[in-house]
Amino acid sequence: MLKLSLQFFVTFLVFFWGSPEPQAKTDQQLAVINVGTSEIPPYFSASMKKGGALGYSLEKIFAQIGYKPVVHYVSWNRAKIMAEKGEIDCYAPTINNDLLPGFKFFQTASKVPWVIIQRKKNPIEWQNLNDLYKYKVGRVLGYYLRDEERKIYTHGVDVQNTTDNSKNLLMVATGRIDYAVIDPVVFSFLVQTDPTLIPHKDKLEINKRPLSYSDYGIAIRDTEKLNTLKKHFLNPQTIEKLNGYATEYLKNKNYVQNFKLQAK
Repeated sequence: MLKLSLQFFVTFLVFFWGSPEPQAKTDQQLAVINVGTSEIPPYFSASMKKGGALGYSLEKIFAQIGYKPVVHYVSWNRAKIMAEKGEIDCYAPTINNDLLPGFKFFQTASKVPWVIIQRKKNPIEWQNLNDLYKYKVGRVLGYYLRDEERKIYTHGVDVQNTTDNSKNLLMVATGRIDYAVIDPVVFSFLVQTDPTLIPHKDKLEINKRPLSYSDYGIAIRDTEKLNTLKKHFLNPQTIEKLNGYATEYLKNKNYVQNFKLQAK
């Protein structure tokens, strides 16, 4: 009788007070998810704390469902080859038009501007793409081309190729080319942190007319193994948290500016 009473008492305590809170999993207990990306500071960068704004955000989001992202920093073309070979489970950031077979696109940000960087002393006057063809433009090799860029690089009279955004911006600042195209936050970050650009940052500005807008997201391999991850990114609260973490990171680093852009 005493034994039964003790069992009842313990059962009552568990029911009344609730079971202990589950402990957060350690890194060793988290399932690894291989993520392909390239050096796009401040979004992704091996040299930045927590891998940059999106590296930090993905780590927090993935951990909530038992995953740990292992980020592979390679060229964008190389990341896509790795995806085709099955070496990575997802790649980001990407746009819906750049989706590989066997992957599903999950939107995380909408209407992100792609802007023109010009010299303040030599502003680009344009109303349509035809107006841009006469100017010298720089192209960073290895990135996906939006339709507008593809037309510019095909019909432009003078296209200068380079290997990264910093070199492209430096060519604008020194007058080798008339303009470059880039994400505005990446531009803001580079002119504040890159030693080669800091002396020239006051020479450069964003043209108020964006070249284009894109919806960004993450591409996840469409397999049953990753169903939990895919369902997680279908939840609006997940996207809200992801963007909240990224904004928090960027604001703390002072890389977010209020860009005054015209509606397209």
